[in-house]
Amino acid sequence: MNRPSDPLLQEIALINAADCTTAEGLGQMVDQICALFTDDVQMSDLTTTDTVKGQAQMREYCTGYFGALTNMQIEVTGIFDSENTSTMFLTITGDHTGELLGIEPTGRRISYPAIVVMQLNEDNSKMRHETMGYDTGLILQQLT
Repeated sequence: MNRPSDPLLQEIALINAADCTTAEGLGQMVDQICALFTDDVQMSDLTTTDTVKGQAQMREYCTGYFGALTNMQIEVTGIFDSENTSTMFLTITGDHTGELLGIEPTGRRISYPAIVVMQLNEDNSKMRHETMGYDTGLILQQLT
């Protein structure tokens, strides 16, 4: 059986290796990431009150998020696995090349900590629910 953290670690490896500076590169990465989620995926980004539901909304969310920060690198600073749940502490770094939090691209390289809690399917092969949290105030400080 897979470890609960395996699909998220695969996602991070895809992000770290991706070239999202072109629409084609971004689209390919988003397709690969979405394949790691169940069809009925739900995702809660704690910086909003919206919940992403299903593959179509997940694709839209990923395209916006990863299109805003190119040359992204994600460092895992902690992993806690338990049955079908994985919690990870991350440091996310990227170049601000698309609209983010209502701010037009600045070209600045930003970095911020994040936490992700993943619930997986029964065999831990796909992510079913993701909750992600990060400090938007820290991001805004770096962009303005």
